[in-house]
Amino acid sequence: MLFAVAAAAEVAAVFRGLRCGGREIPPEWGSVVVTSGVEVLRTGVGKANACGAVARLLDPRVHGLVLSIGVAGSLPLSPPLAIGAVVAASTIVIADEGVEGPQGFQSLASLGFPPLLGGDTLAPPEWVLRWLRGFGLHVGAIATVSTCSGTDAGARRVAQRTGAVAEGMEGAGVALAAVHAGVAFGEVRIISNTTGDRDRQEWRLTDALEQLAATVGEVAKRLN
Repeated sequence: MLFAVAAAAEVAAVFRGLRCGGREIPPEWGSVVVTSGVEVLRTGVGKANACGAVARLLDPRVHGLVLSIGVAGSLPLSPPLAIGAVVAASTIVIADEGVEGPQGFQSLASLGFPPLLGGDTLAPPEWVLRWLRGFGLHVGAIATVSTCSGTDAGARRVAQRTGAVAEGMEGAGVALAAVHAGVAFGEVRIISNTTGDRDRQEWRLTDALEQLAATVGEVAKRLN
């Protein structure tokens, strides 16, 4: 399995979950082989970094599954996910690539340039989702954004047009690289903050990172 992780603090949490917390955190686009079956890649933040780093490393002969994992913001669906909740992506939506015009947002797919034949949405293989459900996680759509929602109106727009329960910045990049390499993929996010007006957002990043470590620990147990 390949864990694709964006930021240094998230990589440190993943290492704690894998019981190798003393390891040096790799540079962006660098990886560490933890065991013969587990490798951790630090992609850097954003879907361009994520797609490039995963595409550069991913080897179908070595990696049977790539899991994008990290923290995320909770979008304002009703009821919104609480901070600390762990969610697996039923679908991964490319949320903000397209055109913003007077009539609203038009996605790449609606403009005739779908990132894949499936349009702007990528669905993990059913067996991956079944496996992740076994951890008792919340399951829902996760939006991949290049611009995080820092206003109430922006957060509502992302939630309404995608149906996503959370937004992250790397999942779709990881998924696109995996699809083109013929490798199974999934996404798991721990809610670290609310979205909406930046001055009123609630953040509990330290708690979310501890939950990330615990979640990775549970995943690792199932790999043994």
